[in-house]
Amino acid sequence: MIRVLGQLAWFAAFAVAVGVLSAYPEYQVAQEGQGALRLSIAAPGRILGECRRLTPAELAARAPNMRVEVECPRGRSSLRVRMEVDGETLYEAVLPPGGIARDGNATAYGLFPLRVGRHELLVQVNDDERIKGYTFERRVTIELDPGRVVTVDFQRERGGVLIL
Repeated sequence: MIRVLGQLAWFAAFAVAVGVLSAYPEYQVAQEGQGALRLSIAAPGRILGECRRLTPAELAARAPNMRVEVECPRGRSSLRVRMEVDGETLYEAVLPPGGIARDGNATAYGLFPLRVGRHELLVQVNDDERIKGYTFERRVTIELDPGRVVTVDFQRERGGVLIL
């Protein structure tokens, strides 16, 4: 009986500690009277190189489980990202693809506090390093209220640059 009461006391103390730590300290993304712009990108660049169809002789030379008719290179392009607010460059970087074979997502994360009010936002992304300039561009006017966070993302399948 004493053992059960002791366990209940420990569980109750643990539950109180979890409850207190889940509410304090309070986390604020932006300071009082400010908003923020969050850049959060995890996207693959274009595949570097061209896919090719294997000949019947090449297919026969491979193990049965490796016989695919079309072979594509694994390497992907770096992403070039540029973000401008009210005519000033806020972020600019070349994001290399992840993975040992350079075939994973390029990633970027940044949180930029901004004053409350209206801002002109320009986001440019190039997902193919063989092309000069930018392959995707989005220009919008955002209205930042106190504590509001606007997120910038990139998803080629959904049209490129997303402002959320």
